[in-house]
Amino acid sequence: MSHGNSRMFAQSAKDEVTFFTIFSPVVGGHAGVTIMPLISQCSPSVEFPADTLKALTERIQDAGTEVVKAKAGAGSATLSMAYAAARFFS
Repeated sequence: MSHGNSRMFAQSAKDEVTFFTIFSPVVGGHAGVTIMPLISQCSPSVEFPADTLKALTERIQDAGTEVVKAKAGAGSATLSMAYAAARFFS
């Protein structure tokens, strides 16, 4: 799930790029601090001030919770996970 969200959040922090222009890999677990966005490995490379990088990392780590809250109890983040899996294998 976090791959797609990482991509979106990294790009929203950089006004000059669009959603599909940055690849931002994510490794780790399913939620929270077990998710590790590899911002240093983005392609093309991006740089953020330390405070922006910290906020971006935390938002990526909590992306699943953000999706569930946005759905207001109407479901889970399963579609996001399916999208991330499809992008990973394509």
